[in-house]
Amino acid sequence: MTQNPFHPDALDPIGKSLTEILKGDLPGHEFRGNQYTQGSAQDTATRLAQFVTKNRGNISPYGAKEIAQAHVDHAGYHNKMAKYLHEQANAVALNGMGNVALAKQMEKEAQLHDKASSAHLAASETVLKAQGEWGGRLGLDEKKPTASQVSAASNAAAKATVAASGPQTTAALGWQTPDIQLPSGAPYFLAKGGPGSGAQAGHPFEGNQYATGGGRGDGPNDLTRGQNARNVATAASDIRANERAGVPQTSMHQSILDRHIAIGKELLKVAEDAKADPASATSQMVKDGIRGAELAAQAHFAAAQAHIDAAPFSNTVHPGAWEKSRLDHAEAASHAAAALTEDPMTAGQRANSRVTY
Repeated sequence: MTQNPFHPDALDPIGKSLTEILKGDLPGHEFRGNQYTQGSAQDTATRLAQFVTKNRGNISPYGAKEIAQAHVDHAGYHNKMAKYLHEQANAVALNGMGNVALAKQMEKEAQLHDKASSAHLAASETVLKAQGEWGGRLGLDEKKPTASQVSAASNAAAKATVAASGPQTTAALGWQTPDIQLPSGAPYFLAKGGPGSGAQAGHPFEGNQYATGGGRGDGPNDLTRGQNARNVATAASDIRANERAGVPQTSMHQSILDRHIAIGKELLKVAEDAKADPASATSQMVKDGIRGAELAAQAHFAAAQAHIDAAPFSNTVHPGAWEKSRLDHAEAASHAAAALTEDPMTAGQRANSRVTY
């Protein structure tokens, strides 16, 4: 049976708040706060490099295929980001009201993603070639890469991923969230250090810059609900800023509304699971948590509708007051949904309170 996330027994004895449970902190691990991005590409690429470095002298054919696929997954993410940023840069540059500085920044970040994609594909080939005939990539007169070369390739790919960042990349994460699975046994938490921290290729990293996520079979490798909702809200603001600059964003509204619906469904599932617990009939804390999750879910559905309503006006060359209000409302609805998702307990307490007149 799924554990009720609102049950008082789910709270640890030192006072972990229900709000932290709802934010998606993982049971059995210390609370990590919100300063990191869970499951970010920087995180997964760094942990992949750590895993390869640690096991570089003992990688089995099966392990090599898992590592290679993880590098291909990273390359796919970077390809998506590069394609999106290239397209956005062209749209901004070609528009009569285009922002040249914005277009240049988008193109700069797109090129960094292109380089990171190539680095990950190279690392994938290297680890498979190191397996000789088992890897299926080694040419007849080609020498197998050494263990150190395999490690160096993964480290180079991780550094390229860390370098592929910037304000436009951050904004695009609202609909380009990485979908990456790490090999079995990959570290759940980063070791100290990381690409660019001074650690030498072929040695374990020594820092902790990024967030944590799971490997294959090691738990969900995605953003927490609160972080996911914040990314969507940030993306909504980026969309609105581009619209004000005269860049149509109709397709982006579609991407945003899909994300809102997904988060809303997840929140409703949390509430339904909690209702199955007997404590939901007696514990006010559980009742407040359930109510807060339901309110947050409805806020996401309302935000999705707001983006549906706004999409037709995104292509308007000279939007009037009504069109602008629809576009502004979509952005505001995304931020309202994010705020409720980050702190559903307070919303539930307010909704369940009784005011005596």
